[in-house]
Amino acid sequence: MRHTWLTVENKVKPETLLGIGIEYAQRSGQLLWEQRRRLAAGALLGMVLAPAVATQQESIEQFGGHTSVISPTIDGHLTIAEGALGEGRLEIDTPLGLGAHIRLGPTSLPPGQLPDEYLQLFLHSDGEITHAKEVVARQLRQSVLVAFIGGELLAFTVAAGVQKLTSRPRAALATGALACATALGGMPPLNTSQTPEAYSGWEPLSSMIGDEGMDYIPSQLQPVEIKGTLLRVAIAQAWPLYKEKFIVAKEFYRGLETGLQSQAYRVAPRQDGEVRVVFASDRHDNIAMDASIAQIIGLNQAEIVGSLGDDTSSGNENEAFSINSLATKTKNAPYRFQVDGNHDSLVTRQLFEKSGFVNANTQKAISLAGLTIMGTADPRHSSLGMRMQNGEKSMSQVAAELKQAACSRKQPVDLLVVHDYKLAEPAMRSGCAKLSVSGHYHSATKPETITTSNGRPSVRITMGTTGGAEDAISWGPLSVDANILVAGFMADSAGVMQLHMLQSYNFYTSGTVAIADPLFYVPFATETQETISPEESIPRGNTKE
Repeated sequence: MRHTWLTVENKVKPETLLGIGIEYAQRSGQLLWEQRRRLAAGALLGMVLAPAVATQQESIEQFGGHTSVISPTIDGHLTIAEGALGEGRLEIDTPLGLGAHIRLGPTSLPPGQLPDEYLQLFLHSDGEITHAKEVVARQLRQSVLVAFIGGELLAFTVAAGVQKLTSRPRAALATGALACATALGGMPPLNTSQTPEAYSGWEPLSSMIGDEGMDYIPSQLQPVEIKGTLLRVAIAQAWPLYKEKFIVAKEFYRGLETGLQSQAYRVAPRQDGEVRVVFASDRHDNIAMDASIAQIIGLNQAEIVGSLGDDTSSGNENEAFSINSLATKTKNAPYRFQVDGNHDSLVTRQLFEKSGFVNANTQKAISLAGLTIMGTADPRHSSLGMRMQNGEKSMSQVAAELKQAACSRKQPVDLLVVHDYKLAEPAMRSGCAKLSVSGHYHSATKPETITTSNGRPSVRITMGTTGGAEDAISWGPLSVDANILVAGFMADSAGVMQLHMLQSYNFYTSGTVAIADPLFYVPFATETQETISPEESIPRGNTKE
């Protein structure tokens, strides 16, 4: 028997055991090669099908303070549908040129606050645009798996039809028909927002607010287009009413950015091996200050960013824009963590975790960049228009639990993070933490060295409101002076991390910025630097009580 496909048939007889082995190996290789080609064809078909599959997905997400429905499109735009009013769109850069169609739903935010919220979101839209892109990317990844499976099934069916073509024509035709039915049945109809009719009727924003108004629009939103007579008329009528407030808000925060950069020379120089932490607290939805947080991260080359609570005003899901903004602006920091304030909730915490922040509410030590950090959530809850409510546990109970957790360790915690300093007080008095940082009172205090029961030095500082919030919500220019804090840690001669430096960054309602003199703590201070020993405290920066 002649085996024409056997390349070594003249050297080894197929009837021998070796010949049978070689024949089996070559047949297996041929089958494997055919399977690879089929897999490749299926993968290619899957890639073709993936965008169409993705456009049929819908996700209920938070966008711009509204519970919204987001679905991918193929037009490369972020389109916001505002019901009967009309639509606005902006070209965005996403994988495979996909866009996002956002159908705005209800919101729990106070109606009287919505104009100011929209104004702020329009001025500082990075967080929401990034969030929409991430949703589309997630939907595309999910679609790729579905499309890959469909592509593989289609490729297998077509391959089976080709194999039967010469010997069984009728079976081949049936298989081909099945393949076509699979392809057509599996291919979902395109999103109606992508039809040619959807491209008609769009007008540039400049036609509603004029070229002078466009001078104040952020550069990334300059290409915005509007569709719908009612929405165009509403924008044209609203612009004169909100123009001044819009311009004031934009110029105010642009001034803070410029002022902060002009004082960069006052930033404490970094030391080799130093770890820096940037703290924000009580933002209360003021996403405008997130650009300043990002600046300070860059100026300090900070490894860690910590939020000490009250990032929202009521802790509801419609305030997701606040977390989206902070997450976008702090993405260059290697490590991020948060603790809950009395205006936050489990919803807030979940949003932070989803955005990549470490949950520090567990009363368990976490290690970030070599620092041991421990924190707990504020047990109370506050909401707009409501008095603060006590939780299942009292403040003293939670403080006692935190003390027990911190003091059960052989070494003091490097950093204790809470929203209200009262939660950290028992642990600090017991010398179980080197530094505690808190917020809550919307007013910065001087750092205080605490006399501890075990003789270990402990430093406590309460920072001000990063959002410049006087009440529980903050829109527009600062209502009160704002504050961001930076701490530096270094390892001592024994390799143990110690507090090295504190520096306060202060932003005033006048629009000015002041970077306070850094405070250095022994044993790291040089002879030319002002120092704080364990026995004394020297106030610096914003010392408002």
